Amino acid sequence: MLCTTLKSEISEAYSKMLYAKSEMELRDKEKEDKFSFLIEQLTLNKSYLDLGPARKQGIGILKEEG
Repeated sequence: MLCTTLKSEISEAYSKMLYAKSEMELRDKEKEDKFSFLIEQLTLNKSYLDLGPARKQGIGILKEEG
């Protein structure tokens, strides 16, 4: 009887541990996805800012021609 109870408790604890692990992995994946998205946005914004002076020169040339 004691062995069965102990086996049941161990099984329940193991199931809870697996559930917690899968929850952690899911949260980690969500964080990785968000981090990747933010890095992508930062890269796009940086490239847009890098084009800033060139765009201003292009606009200045258009104004001079116009």
